[in-house]
Amino acid sequence: MLPSIKTGATMRDIYKTKHTPGPWVSGHVGKSTLHISGGLNSHDPWHSLAKVFVKVDGEPSKTGEANARLIRTSPELLDALREIEFLCDGREDVDDGQPNIFMKIGTAAREAIFKATGEPTW
Repeated sequence: MLPSIKTGATMRDIYKTKHTPGPWVSGHVGKSTLHISGGLNSHDPWHSLAKVFVKVDGEPSKTGEANARLIRTSPELLDALREIEFLCDGREDVDDGQPNIFMKIGTAAREAIFKATGEPTW
């Protein structure tokens, strides 16, 4: 059973995160910039976690908008990776002589978590 279901705690409660807690939100600053913020200052553009240009030369930037969505959802993505890592942890290394898919998924999740947090989970 997942810790978040069993105890009512979130993965963020279980893993001591150092980043600004989510959810992160975005809002326009001027005509061409989105600011992304979270925590206590989530609606204050002067305390942004990131600023992303969503218009370039007055034209909407699909790349900028996609970057803003990815940044804004980072806390939820990290929580999802931690859930995946937890579910895959402790599975058998092989299945009928082939590497177990759960091991591959768990390893990919751990590597991504390490890249995001700088802290190994193994």
